[in-house]
Amino acid sequence: MPQNETFFRAVSKVLFISQIYGLLPVSNICSHDVKDIKYRWFSPRVFYSATILILNLCEFGIVLYYVISVGVNFHTSSTLAFYVVCLLEHIFFWRLAFNWQSIMKHWHDVEQLFLTIPYRFYDEYKMKRRIHIVVGLVMSSALVEHCLLLANSFHSSNLERTQCKINMSYLEGVYKWERPYLYPIIPYHICIMPVLEWINETIAYPRSFTDCFIMCIGIGLAARFHQLHRRIAAVHRKVMPALFWTEVRHHYLALKRLVRLLDNALAPLILLGFGNNMSFICFQLFNSFK
Repeated sequence: MPQNETFFRAVSKVLFISQIYGLLPVSNICSHDVKDIKYRWFSPRVFYSATILILNLCEFGIVLYYVISVGVNFHTSSTLAFYVVCLLEHIFFWRLAFNWQSIMKHWHDVEQLFLTIPYRFYDEYKMKRRIHIVVGLVMSSALVEHCLLLANSFHSSNLERTQCKINMSYLEGVYKWERPYLYPIIPYHICIMPVLEWINETIAYPRSFTDCFIMCIGIGLAARFHQLHRRIAAVHRKVMPALFWTEVRHHYLALKRLVRLLDNALAPLILLGFGNNMSFICFQLFNSFK
């Protein structure tokens, strides 16, 4: 495995993209040195993430008021659940940002064991390439799904506008169809459409990125366990000294401690991602039987 193919370096560009949507607001995420990672309360990234979170909370409050006004049914409850899940994901990523430096430092220290001989000979796993492929496939699929959802909204709103002969423009019809909870409060204006769409993107993005992030963590851990396995497999049917097995056991325990650290840090995100996926499947099954 290349000397510089650490998890921190492999995932840095992915995390930088996530910061555009207000997730994991830590500074120097693309630095070459893990010691440069800092969480600063008064940094531009934290201010930007806080702004996005406040806007999302405001929209959630409006959605909650709308659901209470029109009554709770399967459709409105799924919309409410969507906002709750996405807001919790924003909060959990922010919580993770507090400890991200210590987590990456611990991971980096463990990885130094696997970037030297003999582990460097077992480089076929290609961690960085796998991470980029997985992120590209998952986020591209999410983008296609989002575009299809928008296309369906455009078609449905235009159908309602033309068949019911509603006197409003095409874009206003889309705005009313997509955000019935905002339409009575914030009158339609073409200038606010990009802002509202961007807020919607920052709410929707964590749903797909959470799964992506968990898979990236899994790939990073699997790369090191794969190296350990390949080293043991290379001495199959050979008599090795006790020093060899002591060293291998030491490296395995280092990985085990890293897994335990990550499990404690990521448990809320993993549980939330699992629940979100299950609720999404149930909602789509319900729609298929309508």
